[in-house]
Amino acid sequence: MESQEEDVWVISTWKTDIPNKVKYINGCFSCLKFPACCQQVLIVLDKYYASYQPCTLQNPALFVMSFLEELIEKYLYHTTDKTGQGLSAILELRLLEVMCSHFQTQESDFVRYCVFDLLFGVSRDDLREEKFECRIDLLTKLVSMAVALQSGNVLDCMAWWIQKHRHAPDFVVKIASSIVDDYTCLVPASLPFLESVSFISPPLACQLIITQTSVYTMKPQPDRDETEAQPSNTLVKVIVKWISTNLGICLAKPNNTFLSLPSLHNPPMSEPAATPLPTCPVLGLLTWTVLQPLVCLVDQEESTRDLYSELQLGILQTLVRSGRNKMNPKDEMEMEPGEVMDESDLLRHLLKGEELHSLTSTVTSFIDNLKHNAIAKGAVQEKIDLALDRLAQVLQVAIATGCLSCTRDELLAICKSLPANRLLETIASNLDKM
Repeated sequence: MESQEEDVWVISTWKTDIPNKVKYINGCFSCLKFPACCQQVLIVLDKYYASYQPCTLQNPALFVMSFLEELIEKYLYHTTDKTGQGLSAILELRLLEVMCSHFQTQESDFVRYCVFDLLFGVSRDDLREEKFECRIDLLTKLVSMAVALQSGNVLDCMAWWIQKHRHAPDFVVKIASSIVDDYTCLVPASLPFLESVSFISPPLACQLIITQTSVYTMKPQPDRDETEAQPSNTLVKVIVKWISTNLGICLAKPNNTFLSLPSLHNPPMSEPAATPLPTCPVLGLLTWTVLQPLVCLVDQEESTRDLYSELQLGILQTLVRSGRNKMNPKDEMEMEPGEVMDESDLLRHLLKGEELHSLTSTVTSFIDNLKHNAIAKGAVQEKIDLALDRLAQVLQVAIATGCLSCTRDELLAICKSLPANRLLETIASNLDKM
């Protein structure tokens, strides 16, 4: 009898007498109080996925999918109507604690990711449902709590989630920014918790950097004030600390095996006008350090300049960490037409020619604007030299370490398209000798 009862809770093994099994489980759940019912739902989901291996996982049959959704909505989220109004604020906080604790104690990465995806995955159809907003709000609160509780398992799941949904950047960035703002703006005293993410979950730290470089582009927008395009010094300090204490932070990637697993939630594809989030934050950080001297007409505080210099150093150290010294960097830099990079190459080719061309076009535009509006010509030239020096430094190290995917002619054109600079001229001269 004990063995038979145990099988009832492993829904993946159901073959016969399914209506009675559904009735039995619903009866058991109806006798459970909150939050015991929430814990039991998570246990049922764990048992379901634990009966599979990553190579054998398949999407459940329709009746199983429907039953799992019913359990989640009724006994976990406690959705009472189509508007999704269910738990009070206090009960919601208790639910978050239960979920955070459950994910943290689940030892199987595979099971943990599958359950997380089932609960918070987003498909195109989900975007049309009102309950979607409630789930996303709950996800944001869960991850924010996990940062404070240092629940690395939850944070790793969130890193997978961001990577999986990178083709829908709008709501991904919104969630990530809300989590970051909780610690950098809402409760600054809790900043040490955010700073510890680089140790607890390097993949999430990397994904958060990616989202923040996508939010703060340094480029003025019609609907945004100029300062709103620039990251706060507090945010930059956090990122600098992440990189300085873990030089591999910008290279940390979620487990690709989990990203390719079958899912009930097909990630929403990006609209034609939307650009997917990048897979690496190096270009975004380089954009910050290069454009930062050019965005302000007035002199900035020395502490701000020093902060971005530290960030520049972190970028250079990341390139060194990613690449390796080559006797002939030209072989690393150039790729044959149609050649495909393997995974190790993707981790080292952190900068691409077309991306650098776009950045240099922006730099040229910023320099022209600075020259046109500034009064002190000497100070302007100092800002320009600093920006170009930072770009040239990264180009030099990227070439030396094999982290640049760009032909010699493309790189020469980039160097010669920018205003005169000693370091850029040195790079161009060395390229001519190749």
